[in-house]
Amino acid sequence: MKTQIILLALTLIVLSSGCLLPQQVSTNGIVIEEFSSSLSEISPGEQVQFRLKIRNSGSVQAENIKFELFGVSYGDWMCTTDCAKMDYLRAPDPESNTEGETRECIWDCIAPELKTTYSPGARVWYDYKTNIIRSITVVSHDELQRLADKGETLASESISSTTSPVSVDVQIKTPLKYWPEKNEITFPIAFKIDNTGNGVACIENCEERDWNYIILYITSELELSDCELKANSENKIQLWEGNTRTITCNAKINERATIQTKKTIDAMAEYTYFTDKITSVKVA
Repeated sequence: MKTQIILLALTLIVLSSGCLLPQQVSTNGIVIEEFSSSLSEISPGEQVQFRLKIRNSGSVQAENIKFELFGVSYGDWMCTTDCAKMDYLRAPDPESNTEGETRECIWDCIAPELKTTYSPGARVWYDYKTNIIRSITVVSHDELQRLADKGETLASESISSTTSPVSVDVQIKTPLKYWPEKNEITFPIAFKIDNTGNGVACIENCEERDWNYIILYITSELELSDCELKANSENKIQLWEGNTRTITCNAKINERATIQTKKTIDAMAEYTYFTDKITSVKVA
């Protein structure tokens, strides 16, 4: 039986309005390899460039890449840029031994009259996906009952998984219970979601109210029920303490297997992700 559950899950970092991201940059999606000023100290009216270089270091093609310069006023600094929206940025290709695709862009600006130290920042937005497929080995009912009596669980293995700024892990849990009157086996399956990219995931238009959410699709060859979904009317789920969330479902096997068989669970997360990097320039 195929079961599909669509979840909205909050990711790791909870930010309030005006907060900046940590200076570490994502290593599991688009990496900001460089954001710097052509001059560290300039005079009012002097020209300066801010240079950004990014690379896709994950295993998924990034799409709809956008760029933002913040921390300086476009009007005061009279900035122009060639940083247009990109349709995609390719991931590394292990077969051809090529690195992830890169992109550079530049903001040309003129220093304002106000003399102080400024902290310009570059923000990169992009659409990304996380996918994990795990296989569970279903054994005979006699073997299932033996595992249940010993407090063990079914063997499983990862078939494939992506390298992405949001991770999803599928975990087979105990107790494994055998119900002879129903000829049924039940056990918990947990889906653990973590933000590992030092940025923020968001959905829809990525306005601030949309920050820290992903959309998660779960497709299972096992029947899943009783998932721990404390959702509001929009089916949004908040991460525990703003940094992680584990959702547990009850899996059921009611077919009598005489030989070992494999059942798969496929978890796919879709989201927009953004990450920042800050530099410094003094107008004196």
